[in-house]
Amino acid sequence: MLWGLDGAKGGWAAARWDGESLAVSYMRSLELLKPAAADTVVIDMPIGLPPCGPRACDLEAAQRLGPRRASLFPAPVRPALEGEFHSQASGIQQAIDGRGISIQAYHLFPKIREVDNWLDSAPCPVAEGHPELALAQLFGEPLPFSKHTPEGRQLRLELLSAAFPGMDIPAMLEARHRQIKPDDFLDACVLVISARRLAAGEAVVLGDGSLDEYDRPMRIVF
Repeated sequence: MLWGLDGAKGGWAAARWDGESLAVSYMRSLELLKPAAADTVVIDMPIGLPPCGPRACDLEAAQRLGPRRASLFPAPVRPALEGEFHSQASGIQQAIDGRGISIQAYHLFPKIREVDNWLDSAPCPVAEGHPELALAQLFGEPLPFSKHTPEGRQLRLELLSAAFPGMDIPAMLEARHRQIKPDDFLDACVLVISARRLAAGEAVVLGDGSLDEYDRPMRIVF
């Protein structure tokens, strides 16, 4: 079973592929992912946090994304996770390498901490992905429209429908769990494609091979 996980309100949008069909459910905690039900997971959340400076994979991703680079939130330095509120976390990062943390990026900190605490007990290999990189791989270039526009959503639906023939992606989107926003649904489905590519040994890997202090790779796959 291959999984694509994207953050959702109070939990996760969890898309899974069993080799024949795609399903998307709401998962309140990563701890609910059991060993018998998972072979590969790709998650849209930083894995491998640097002690200082930007990660090579984030710099490469920003370059590749071009007009979609605003969708990328570079990984914070690990010490910044100790900040109890935004200004404190941003101040810690600013003191270490001169760059602060946006409020949008800070709102991801609870999810980053959850992933960081879960990885040692994860039931299968877990890799960091990014939906816009995966979509660019499918489309041949960064998508011309934001996912927040009608044109962008329609194009993403078309790409997903082509990637999962026989699955009624628009109907699945309409029937999604109420805690999952449309964007989170689409991103989770796209991450399953990255999981398929990773399991098949076909994924593109960004990064310079660096590991963080817990020997976790600082890389992005798609």
